[in-house]
Amino acid sequence: MSKENVLVCVSYPESAGQLIERGIKETKAFQSECIVLHVYDPENDTSDMKEEEKREEIKKWADFHKATMILQPRQGSKKLGEIIGEVARANDVHHIIVGQAFRSRWDLLIHGSLVNELFHELEDVDVTIFKIKKDRVAAESHYDKGVSGYLYKKEGQYKIALEQPQGEGHEGIFFQHLHTDFLTGIFKAKIFGHPVVLYVVEGDVHERYQEELDTILEEK
Repeated sequence: MSKENVLVCVSYPESAGQLIERGIKETKAFQSECIVLHVYDPENDTSDMKEEEKREEIKKWADFHKATMILQPRQGSKKLGEIIGEVARANDVHHIIVGQAFRSRWDLLIHGSLVNELFHELEDVDVTIFKIKKDRVAAESHYDKGVSGYLYKKEGQYKIALEQPQGEGHEGIFFQHLHTDFLTGIFKAKIFGHPVVLYVVEGDVHERYQEELDTILEEK
């Protein structure tokens, strides 16, 4: 039996809560699942952490509402409508909710409409568009510019240092939270080919990453 899942497409954390709440309400009418999709361009990941921070904020909203989160990197020249269509078909989606900034009629005429792309990609799928004001889509980063840091393990605890530790250390970039004097923020690195993004509190990596890091380092 079809579950008639709902797909909520979120571009900005400022609108994530409202859009996901609407998706959750839709799922209550059926025994279905609310799926949150955020499509991003990997080439836009810069050292100021704005893109990474934006994704983490959207994921927090999805976790809060117990929705399934899909972070989908944009690949090649695929249109956004194509990507959403592929995700919708793979997850038995019957209703799509999209947040889209206000656009003028001239802008729509020149650049086309996401709704038209979705109608071209999908049949028998309802699409709801929520208009978002452009002045709500800009978000200020809460992290300082990245500096070199090192991931290491001491007495069973993963830690971050700004200087090369004794023994084995894995170099990456540490982004300190602007509102603290402690070693608290985000550490981003590629360890043996595996990209990792870790929350750090006063020099200690959050325990939720313990299993992931153990698995990566055991594959060495």
